[in-house]
Amino acid sequence: MAIAAVGTGLAPTPASAAADAPITVASTSQATLAESGFTMEPANVGAQATGYIRNKATNRCLENAYGGTVGHVFTAPCHYGSTQTWTWHTNPICCDTTWKTIVNLWSQECLDGNDSNDSVYTLSCNGGTYQKWRQGSDGRIEHALVSGWQYHSLDSNGAGSVYLQPNNSGNYQKWHY
Repeated sequence: MAIAAVGTGLAPTPASAAADAPITVASTSQATLAESGFTMEPANVGAQATGYIRNKATNRCLENAYGGTVGHVFTAPCHYGSTQTWTWHTNPICCDTTWKTIVNLWSQECLDGNDSNDSVYTLSCNGGTYQKWRQGSDGRIEHALVSGWQYHSLDSNGAGSVYLQPNNSGNYQKWHY
């Protein structure tokens, strides 16, 4: 297995962010969690896992482009930089560890979604319901809000768009993390 150092991403670094050192990753399509950049922490310590979120259907990684008051979220070919690195956080104050926030390493913003218009973006972390997500047993990433008595999940397409859609069994709603 070849190991390669890669840069921190394609988007410019925000002025408030420190420069990141290159990240070493394994160049294999069948990487284990540790090889793909994930580090696991003991339960109930705040962060659950840090790493990349890759779509099963497209094999593209979830990415955050910093911009203004709302961060643009999309999928792109995996380069394993900080704009594609996400951390799942539990709320240590509350007893419910099912719903978590997903924070982008580069922007330090939380993944946010709006079921009324199916949009997904990042905003400053605020602990609100729009920023709550959970991992489905089949690889879906479900959003906390319910529309019409049904959860919506993070969904994508081959063009790199990311949005919310009612849960289905398709691979565009399945993610490797």
